[in-house]
Amino acid sequence: MPVVLPIFKSYIYLQSPALCGAFLFLPTFEHMDQIAIIGNSPERGLHESLIQKSLTISNIDSQIEPGKGGDTVADLKYGTTLDEWLSNDPYSSFLAVFTPTGYHAELAIKALQAGKHVILSGPLSITEAASWQMIETEKFCRRSILSIRPWMLRNEVQELIGKVKNGLKIKSFHWKAIRSHTAEYLAVNGSIFPHGGVLYHEFFDAMDLLSALLGNFIEANGIKERQEPISGYELETRAAVTVKTESGVKGTLEWEIALQGSAGKDEVRIETEEGSMVFQNQTLELEMPLILQQFYADLDILIRQGSNGPFGSLQALRTVQNINAIYKGLSTAKPLTS
Repeated sequence: MPVVLPIFKSYIYLQSPALCGAFLFLPTFEHMDQIAIIGNSPERGLHESLIQKSLTISNIDSQIEPGKGGDTVADLKYGTTLDEWLSNDPYSSFLAVFTPTGYHAELAIKALQAGKHVILSGPLSITEAASWQMIETEKFCRRSILSIRPWMLRNEVQELIGKVKNGLKIKSFHWKAIRSHTAEYLAVNGSIFPHGGVLYHEFFDAMDLLSALLGNFIEANGIKERQEPISGYELETRAAVTVKTESGVKGTLEWEIALQGSAGKDEVRIETEEGSMVFQNQTLELEMPLILQQFYADLDILIRQGSNGPFGSLQALRTVQNINAIYKGLSTAKPLTS
């Protein structure tokens, strides 16, 4: 039975990683919660600057050699670094993960077992099986996984979701995206593991928006290819797919990764009975600081909403399932060109 000392408003949660559920609650002063950060993905800097406004940061990567963190660090290094933190720093109640998606499951499960809430920048994981393991661990440990889903903090998205729930019919949808990078970036960020696929690594926000509006994808059929071979790059550079949702709505998805110099585009178009709605990623990026500021300001509320909340693990799971459905539909396409 847990021992609760109800003296202060907030608590630190201590737990043996080997005995999830056996908690000891120790009081802390209000506003003194710490959030630990691991990983060096490009978006980390913006998150860190916003987190520092309300929470104290513990940098787990402080022992990783500069330039060797983030996407190029070895899986074992992440695990070892996290194990050391879990053993020696019981004061952080959150772990924010800014690593490639393939590392999310291991890091999140270890943190949950140690009594920490988890914040993920991007998808739960690159497989549905790993995502379910994370959710089951979350339930058993009575902690929360929050997946940062920027479109869910946009008013026009929430309004459209509300209308769809109240009976508005979506007639069709289309998404087209082009993103350019240097060959050096693609060589480091284009492996099957830990990046999973372009839809996980580059276009998660668009996939998440479509999943929130359309529900489950039940059919997908299309082609993919890899052009202009780049050393170390294993993912598709171009794909097109036709998708059918559980409610019978059909749409098309097209995406391309190009070498630097190509014009960028990332646009979702939704056709409804009331007309067209367009959601552009460029707009989202411009407003990202305000969106993330709201997310971190509402952190306590989001934690209490649990796995079924707008940023909870069950909502994020659907996006992983839909991405998997898309890639399964591409698996019988023509072989990737070499």
